[in-house]
Amino acid sequence: MIAALRSMRGQGFALLRCAERIGVGYPAAVDKARELGLQGRRRGIAHQYLEAAAQSPPADTNRLRKRWNQKLPAMRDAVKRAAEPDA
Repeated sequence: MIAALRSMRGQGFALLRCAERIGVGYPAAVDKARELGLQGRRRGIAHQYLEAAAQSPPADTNRLRKRWNQKLPAMRDAVKRAAEPDA
């Protein structure tokens, strides 16, 4: 049960949902989470990636613009081919 609680809290589940899935009461889940240091708000893995991306240095906009301009003609051709009826 402890491993399940750790895993679910690491994935961002609320304590109420953890308690329901594990099969214990909410107060017991809160007490055990406090004992294990898992209390407080937890956010899912997706939030961790977003936070890491927000802390990374900004991308070089000139490099991205140049890359976009190189790929734009190929994308236009692909759209035209997709719009043409099959012969």
